[in-house]
Amino acid sequence: MTEQLGLSVTVDRLENGKAVIRTYDGQELIIDLALLPTGSREGARLGLNFSNNQAGTVAQEQLAKILLKQILGKKNNVAD
Repeated sequence: MTEQLGLSVTVDRLENGKAVIRTYDGQELIIDLALLPTGSREGARLGLNFSNNQAGTVAQEQLAKILLKQILGKKNNVAD
């Protein structure tokens, strides 16, 4: 089972194709309007959910190892 964590946020304002999302403690997140649910507007309350993406983490780690090997010019000296 995938653990999901959520946070209630408010659409603070919309400007230049972006939405400024504000958390309960005043932090701001700026995202493209296209990522908001249809009909979202200033003052709307939204649920922001987080889940673990293990496959994405593994892919990112593999890419980092490949890039490190390329940068260092070594074939087998970087731990797998």
